[in-house]
Amino acid sequence: MDPETQATIVMYAILALGGIIGANIIGALLRGGGGVVGRTLIGGLAGAGAGYAALRFPEIAVYAARLDFGLQAPYGAHLQNLLTGLCGGAAIGLIAAILIRPRG
Repeated sequence: MDPETQATIVMYAILALGGIIGANIIGALLRGGGGVVGRTLIGGLAGAGAGYAALRFPEIAVYAARLDFGLQAPYGAHLQNLLTGLCGGAAIGLIAAILIRPRG
């Protein structure tokens, strides 16, 4: 596997991990979001989606570029991806927690 493909896979894995963390925290606090499995799936997709959006839209990229806190590469980039995924997962987790409520 070439290094560029490996770096892309690691980037999206860290984004998904951040999304999973964000969605599970928000979903657990609001007691909704389709349970642990639902929040995990929603958060992983939302975290990767937030990273994709940060690559494609300059407004989001400017915000995401501030999240590395001046750490040296690659740690700053990993922290930036984790926090970008966390923000995306938290936003979608909030929507899911509001829309997917337990019955009864």
